[in-house]
Amino acid sequence: MKVLVVGAGRIGSKVIKQLKKSTTIKLYALDPRENPQALEQGIIEKIDFSADLIPGEIIKIINELKPDLVLVTTSWEDISKTGAQGMEVMVESLNNELESGSEYPIISVSRSG
Repeated sequence: MKVLVVGAGRIGSKVIKQLKKSTTIKLYALDPRENPQALEQGIIEKIDFSADLIPGEIIKIINELKPDLVLVTTSWEDISKTGAQGMEVMVESLNNELESGSEYPIISVSRSG
């Protein structure tokens, strides 16, 4: 099974740790940052795809990779360290556009706490 994780920050790191428990999952990570939390903590060795968090850019990568599943783990905390207003709306919009614009299954993952 081929899984693309969009976002390797706080939530993505937790998701990636769980996915790595399976030997049958081929994991790919997409993140716009050079050194996201999952890379910083040694959970992954590299970011497979670096792209801005723009639906068109991400969908292009999804269509090239043809994953069995896409997990979007991007949170407003990962995007904005300043807590700028409206970031929740931006993340929700990104998730909605990805879900409606892709022929591959996309699940938005969030985790509190």
